[in-house]
Amino acid sequence: EKSNGKDISFRAEIHYLDDNENIIDRAVFSAPMDYGKHSLAGLDISKRKSDVAIVEVYFDNILMYANKLNFNMEYLL
Repeated sequence: EKSNGKDISFRAEIHYLDDNENIIDRAVFSAPMDYGKHSLAGLDISKRKSDVAIVEVYFDNILMYANKLNFNMEYLL
């Protein structure tokens, strides 16, 4: 699936980790996006299952970002 310059598919996956880095829960956020109108995509992590997670962001099913994050880090606020 390729973007036509306007509509793209946005998906974010959050894999919550325990202290041993085992995945204990997952959350998936997805939505179509109009490329010309969206400048920000936010994720609600208010009900997170742990403070550490692997976050993956996809546009048109292509992985664009992946990182392990600590949600307690001050720079995320």
